[in-house]
Amino acid sequence: MKDDDSLFQSELYFDMGEAIEDVRMASGGKETAAASAKLMGKALCNTGVFAGKLSVSILKNLPAIVEEAGRKAKENKEKAGR
Repeated sequence: MKDDDSLFQSELYFDMGEAIEDVRMASGGKETAAASAKLMGKALCNTGVFAGKLSVSILKNLPAIVEEAGRKAKENKEKAGR
């Protein structure tokens, strides 16, 4: 996998440090709630981006995964028949 295909590298990820700092600096219940909601939204979005990238990676490798599973199943069947 190339560096630019890394699951952890993407320009689509939000900077969580900024959102965490917003929560730290918030004063009062309303401001803290808004900053916390923003933090949770960014975390959910980052999780979605990661899941999408992981799904694409799995789909790219699916033929090799299926081939390996078939080979192992055949080996197990041969071992059981002995």
